[in-house]
Formats: sequence, C-alpha cells, structure tokens
Amino acid sequence: MEPETEDWVENVRMLAESARAVVPADGTLGRVRAARFIEPGFSPDVWATIVEMGWLGIRLREDFGGLDLGVREAVALSEILGGGLVPEPVLPAILALGLLTEAGQGAAIDSALGGETLVMPAWQATPDGLDPADGVTVSGGRLRGAKIAVAGGAGADLFAVTTAQGLALVPRDAAGLTVTAQSLHDGTFQARLDFDDVAVDLQPCAAMADLLSEALLLHAGFLLGMSERAFAVTLEYLRVRKQFGVAIG
Repeated sequence: MEPETEDWVENVRMLAESARAVVPADGTLGRVRAARFIEPGFSPDVWATIVEMGWLGIRLREDFGGLDLGVREAVALSEILGGGLVPEPVLPAILALGLLTEAGQGAAIDSALGGETLVMPAWQATPDGLDPADGVTVSGGRLRGAKIAVAGGAGADLFAVTTAQGLALVPRDAAGLTVTAQSLHDGTFQARLDFDDVAVDLQPCAAMADLLSEALLLHAGFLLGMSERAFAVTLEYLRVRKQFGVAIG
C-alpha cells in the first residue's frame, strides 16, 4: 500500500472512531427522533461535541486551526454522518468556514472553531439555482434581496452571504435582516433570509464556485451514507419479516 493511501486509511479510521460520539455504533436513532420538529432541529449539546472534535475545520489549513485533511477524508466523514442521519449542520458549517478562509475572516473562523458562533452559509436563491451570486444585490454598502434553504439557519448566529461582489457577514440580529425558520418534512429546519437595506462590508471571495462544488460532493457522500443505511435496514427487515408464517426475504 502506498504511503499516501496508508495515511488516508488511517485518517478515515480515526474519523470513524471519533464519530461514535455522534453516530451510535448500534444504529440507535432515538436522539435524532427526539430533535425532530423542535427548533433549531438539532442538539446544541451534540453540536458542542462536534466542535470539540474539530470536524468543522476538516478542510482548513493547520495555521487556521484546522485539521488540514483532504476531500476524500471529508467525503468519508460525510458518509458516516449520513449513515447516522445526523441532523447537525456539519457540512454547511464546513462550507461556511471555507468561505470565511477565502475572505480572510480570521476572527470569525476562530469564533466558529471555538464554538462561540454558529456560522451558516447563505448561498442559494432558488430551489434549482446553483449560482451563489443570485438572489441579492449590493449597492452603496447595502444588501437587498433574499436567500433560501439556509441549512442550520434556524440556530445560526452569523450568516456568510454570497454575492456577486464578494462575501458579506451578516449577524442574525442585523438591522434589516428577517430570518424565517421553515420546518422540513424530516423534522429538521432551514431558514429564509430577507435583506432590506442591511449594512454590509464585502470581502473578496474568488473561490465561491469551487467551494460550492466541493460542498456538493460532500453532500453526495452524506446521501450515499443515508442510502446505504436505508438499504441495510431494508435487508434486515426482509430477514425477520414473516407473512403467513413464511419469511418474505
């Protein structure tokens, strides 16, 4: 086995071990069910554990306080989280920290990695839109428009808002910002953000599109883990379910 492959295997093994604090080895989903339809849709205590494990900085360089691991490790972590139906917004937070890094927002990064601030990205304008510049305009230092489907937004303290001119950091209590929590069918929450002349200080962030592409890859890993878990549950059901005294599987 090549040294690079050995490092990757070891990194994934350590991530899987640390994930046991959030994803029970026995597959119990009681914690997940208990958080359904209760804002913000996830457990603050579990979030604190996730912060302590350093997962939010999995893709950040060590000089930013991150783990400095690769995309493969991040996708592997995403798959583990998906298999446990983990409702905490880990993947959006990873995207937000990537945006903060590109925009040179060191203080916000430190606050997020330390658990003092929950930062979520607000990049989407329409259900089928993938352009992070859409939905908002900035003129004269004022932000107008809306962003939708902000994962973790019901509990966020700070929003990393993508615009055509750069990244805007908008506190939850900013004048002119309206945050509307929206309940989803799975019991989690997202948020809609409406900006009415919100004062902002834009920072250049040229890598928005690349960071979003990486986030989509991580989300695919999450969905793969979820699908594998659903398949395993189905197979187990087929093994134990009987009809007219005969196993159906």
